[in-house]
Amino acid sequence: MVNRLQYDNITWIDVLGPTEPDISLLAKEFGIDPVVAHDLLTPTPKPKVEVSNNYFYTVLHFPVSKHTHLEDSTVQEIDFIVGKNFVITVRYEIIDALEQLAKEVEVKTIVDKDMDRRSGNFLFFIMLKELYESVENELAYINDWMLIIEKGIFMGQEREMTISLSHALRVLLDFKKTMRQHGHVLPAISLSGKKIFGEDFGFQIDALETEHAYILETINNHTESAVELRETNNSLLSTKQNEVMKTLTIISFIMLPLSLIAGIFSMNTALPIVGTKGDFLIVISIMLASALIVFFLFKKNKWI
Repeated sequence: MVNRLQYDNITWIDVLGPTEPDISLLAKEFGIDPVVAHDLLTPTPKPKVEVSNNYFYTVLHFPVSKHTHLEDSTVQEIDFIVGKNFVITVRYEIIDALEQLAKEVEVKTIVDKDMDRRSGNFLFFIMLKELYESVENELAYINDWMLIIEKGIFMGQEREMTISLSHALRVLLDFKKTMRQHGHVLPAISLSGKKIFGEDFGFQIDALETEHAYILETINNHTESAVELRETNNSLLSTKQNEVMKTLTIISFIMLPLSLIAGIFSMNTALPIVGTKGDFLIVISIMLASALIVFFLFKKNKWI
C-alpha cells in the first residue's frame, strides 16, 4: 500500500508492504538507484547509510515490546530515502508512530511550526523525533512493569517474579542491542545529509543524538534496576528455601529418636517392658519424652 502525502513542496511517500510494481514506479519518479530499489523490497537485517546526488538512503531499526509481558520484544524496520523536497518511507508492518505522524501531516499541524523549514530533511528529522519518543514511551511502560515486579517481590511472590524479571531483562537487552546501532548510524546520516542539505542538517542530527543518548541511559538505568531486583529476589527466595530446609531438618532430628525407639521395640527378640501391663503406653511415653528432649535441646541452642 502506497500513501502519498503532500504539503506545499514536500512529498511524503509512505509504503507499507512494498511490491515490485510500486517500488519501480517510485524509482522512476524520484531517480532511485536500482540497487537501492531492490533493497527496498525485502527487510534489511543491518542498518546502513548510502548517499546519492539528490538523496540519501538509510535503514533504521526500532525496538518494540508487546504489552502483554509474555510476548517477545520485536524490532521494526523503516527504510528512508530523503531528498530536498521528498521523503520515502518503506516499512513492512504497521508502525504506530508513523501512522500518528501521517494523520498530523494530513491536517498540517507538524510543518506549520516551522514555516521557513519546509524541506525533506526537516520532515525526516520530525519522523525520527517521533520514533524516538515512541521508544521512550515503551521504556516508560517497562518502568511501570518494573514497579509491579518490585511490589510482587516484597509481597512474597518471589517465584513468579523470577520469570517476570527474566522477561524484563530480555526485553531491555533487545532494546539496548537495537538502539546501540543508532549510535553508529546517526553520524553517518549527518555526514551524508550535509552533502545534500548543508551544514544546518548537522544541527538536527545533533539534537537526535542527544535524544538517542538519553534513551540509552534510560535503558541502562532500567537494566541496572532489573539486575538489582533479581539479586534481591534471589536473596529472598534463597532465604525462604533455607527456612524450609531448616524446618525439615529439625523435624527429621525430632523424628530420629522416635524411629530409633520404634525400630528397637519391633525387633524379633526378648525385650524389656514388652509383655508387661501397659507396655504400649510406656513405649509411647518414652518416644514422646525423647522428642521433647530433642526439641528443648534445639530450643536451648537457639537452632529454632
